[in-house]
Amino acid sequence: MMKKRKQLQVSGSHRKLTKSSHSADSFLIPSHPLGIKPLGNLWTRTNDSVLSVTTRETSLGLFSIFNDECLLDVLSYLDGCSAAMLSCCSQYLYAFCSYNELWREWTLRDFTQCNFQSSWKNTYRKAFLRKKGRYDDCTDLTKIRCEQVYSDVLYRTWCTVHFHFPSYAVWWKRDNVPRMHTKDLDVDTFIQQFEKQSMPLVIQGLVTQWPAYEKWNRHYFIQHSHDFQFAVGPTQMTMQEYIHYMESNEDINPLYLFEKRFQQLPFASDYQVPEYFKDRDLFSLVEKHYNKRPDHSWLIYGPPRSGSRFHIDPNQTCAWNAVIQGRKKWVLFPPPPHADSPSPPGVFPSEDYSQVISPASLIEWFTNFYEEAKERNDIIECVVQSGELLFIPRGWWHIVLNLEESIAITENYVSESNLSHVLQFFESKPHQISGWHDDQDLQSLLIDAIQRERPNLLTRLDSDDRSLSHTKHPNRVNMNRKATDFRFNFASNP
Repeated sequence: MMKKRKQLQVSGSHRKLTKSSHSADSFLIPSHPLGIKPLGNLWTRTNDSVLSVTTRETSLGLFSIFNDECLLDVLSYLDGCSAAMLSCCSQYLYAFCSYNELWREWTLRDFTQCNFQSSWKNTYRKAFLRKKGRYDDCTDLTKIRCEQVYSDVLYRTWCTVHFHFPSYAVWWKRDNVPRMHTKDLDVDTFIQQFEKQSMPLVIQGLVTQWPAYEKWNRHYFIQHSHDFQFAVGPTQMTMQEYIHYMESNEDINPLYLFEKRFQQLPFASDYQVPEYFKDRDLFSLVEKHYNKRPDHSWLIYGPPRSGSRFHIDPNQTCAWNAVIQGRKKWVLFPPPPHADSPSPPGVFPSEDYSQVISPASLIEWFTNFYEEAKERNDIIECVVQSGELLFIPRGWWHIVLNLEESIAITENYVSESNLSHVLQFFESKPHQISGWHDDQDLQSLLIDAIQRERPNLLTRLDSDDRSLSHTKHPNRVNMNRKATDFRFNFASNP
């Protein structure tokens, strides 16, 4: 479980992790609350190791044919009530049926809204009781000790969540993304040297000028959002409920607030679209003439360990991400120049890139694949600090990990630099268009809006590259296709 450069020492009720030369500090990992131990501890027992092996087989019965990962997969098909009854059968079943990630999945699946309690198991129980009309039972559940349960899966998740997060500093040590201060960067230089060259860039000195940089914090959000229901993973919460969740959760994949409707709230006026992107988004022409456009602007808020797994931004758009509070670790890989170009380590896209398989959590990817990724000569990575903005060109793979509680604004856009790629995407993959909530053909609307406002752009684009030679007629309407809502591939989503 641990890398060779780390040594795990058991002492009393805490485990001290002696780290490598990256830091001389030591820290304590609390023991598992149920007394569950790593599998390796089973073989160091001198008295009852044989008894413990027998305990797993007899405790799980027919379930013992599954390894721990498969057993959790099987249990995920239950509901909370069935799991609660099954947990009464044996110590091992109690331990596995107490797995936090299972209770989160069951809660988010069975209840449209939930007020997070001290744990997901307790949250499910109280939501179930309230659904039955019982409001009087509010006591926390008693935990049963499972001293004879040995499982790397159960222990590793607990251990990972309770690691002293700065111990992972080696992951965010390297930084090779260029940085420029806004006073040294004019719009034309940005377009020619970064946007057209498909090169990520961190821009400094811009976000710090926004009122949001000084105003936005927990109290300000609660005060100005009232009972507004924010999109948090697959559920909704008020800001106060979400902040309570951030303070008390022990998730390896914390739920991530990702709200596209925040423009309805009064604090949306506390930031301005930067000059490098303002009035250059061609989707705004669609909005001007048709009063609609794809989703493009989001408020992002999350605790440490939250973030998004590897993905490519939708519809071949470019994006910018402005960090108002906190720090974010980014790892990026450029667009594949041809079909057989390798995807990031541990990431397996389908042939048409419509589906992506990757590790379930950000911590898991960094633990298992970051060292391999660092060996790639095309990797780009950085930590974006509070007050900085990152430009992400179209088509780049990227993963984002919040190193601390972080607030950010992100927007996607299409400009002259990536228009041909966007139109090619609309033509070749119309079923993958994201964030478009209308039956009309978005490609046709975009071409029509550009023809009305900037006809020379299409003429120039067509002469440079014949990507428009087989496009649909601008006035064609497709009533049979409706694109799905766009969702980033968040580690927090079940």
